[in-house]
Amino acid sequence: MAVEFDGPDGAEGIDHQDDSDPVAGLRKATQAEREKRQDAERRAQELETQVAELRGRVEGMAATHKPEKTSQPEWTSAQLRQAVEEGRLSEDQAEEIKFKQAEARVRESVTKEVRQELTTNEMKAKIGGEIARYNASVPDINDRTSQAFAKLQGEYRYLVSLGHDPNDAKTELLAARAAFGPVEALEKSG
Repeated sequence: MAVEFDGPDGAEGIDHQDDSDPVAGLRKATQAEREKRQDAERRAQELETQVAELRGRVEGMAATHKPEKTSQPEWTSAQLRQAVEEGRLSEDQAEEIKFKQAEARVRESVTKEVRQELTTNEMKAKIGGEIARYNASVPDINDRTSQAFAKLQGEYRYLVSLGHDPNDAKTELLAARAAFGPVEALEKSG
């Protein structure tokens, strides 16, 4: 039997003349396990990339709730690899753990994003409601020739000059409040 060792661990570059050799069978099984592990690591890396992309989308958003505590700590790749090497986990179990962890991270990120979107929509509705209350309390606010409109426009321009977004309804609401005071006071007097 002729065997050539090209790799540092003796598992690569092997030339077998006799495939019935038990050592050759063990080497083939080891190589198959190595390839399976590499495929699982590639899959986990793809999932990690997806998680990173989702995290990038929600980066900078404030969490509206405290994250739920998980009952089990998250395993690192090194810990999973060590557990497999020590025989505490099979390759399939380690792959499943990695997949479930990545799935949980994606689910948490998406949940945060959805909650943030709901909060944003609620805020937009509240701002729209406040603006409608100003429109009802100051009847000539939309008449471009009125003194009320000129007052509102002056405050609006001032806020935009300070850096407020001219396309944001919050700027309009802030200008109305600065020009006319709290809407509650207008409603009581009107």
